[in-house]
Amino acid sequence: MLRKFTNRKGFTLVELMIVVAIIGILAAIAIPAFLRSVKKSKTAESEQTMKKIADGAKTYFMTEQKSEPAQPWHGTNVATYGYPVEWDSYQFPGGQVEYQTSTTIPTGGSKTNPEVCATAVCTATLNKLGVDFRDPLYFQYTYTPLGFGTTASVTITAIADFKVAGTSHTVQQGINIDTVSQEVQVTPPFTSNEFE
Repeated sequence: MLRKFTNRKGFTLVELMIVVAIIGILAAIAIPAFLRSVKKSKTAESEQTMKKIADGAKTYFMTEQKSEPAQPWHGTNVATYGYPVEWDSYQFPGGQVEYQTSTTIPTGGSKTNPEVCATAVCTATLNKLGVDFRDPLYFQYTYTPLGFGTTASVTITAIADFKVAGTSHTVQQGINIDTVSQEVQVTPPFTSNEFE
C-alpha cells in the first residue's frame, strides 16, 4: 500500500496544457470587460459633474435675480445693486462668459489639474453653480452660457481622450428656456464617440 502512494506522479503535459488553455480563454473574456468597466467608472465623473452644473444653473435661473457685486454679469452700476433684474435680463451664471476647466484635454485615461479661476466672473460663476474644480479631473469641462430671458441657454460639454491618439469621448448637455411656460428645461446628456 505504501508503494502505491510513493510511485504517484504529477500532472501530465496534456492536463497542464488544458489548464493553461482554460486560463487563457477566461483572461481573453475577462480583461476587455474589466477595461470597459474601468472606463465606465471614469465616465461616471462626467455624469455627476454635469448634473451638478445643470442643477446649479437651473436653481440660479429660477430664483429671483438681483443686481449685486457677487453677480458681475448683471452690470457694475452701484446704484442698481440690490434691485431685482427684469425677467428679460435674466441670465444663467456667468452671463455671456464661457468657462473651461483647462486648455488641454486629458489623454490616455489620466487626470489633469484644472486651471485656477483668474477673474471675478469665473469665481462667481462656479460659486453660483455650486461646483469647485480643485481636484484633478478625467474630463475637460466647458460651460457656455448665452442669451437673456427666454433666449437664455447653456451648453455643458465634457471631453476626454481615453486613447492617447483618437477621437474624443464627448458628452454634451443643453439647458434652455421654454418660451411658453418660461420654465428651465435640461436635456439629457448625449454621448458621442463613447470610449472612442
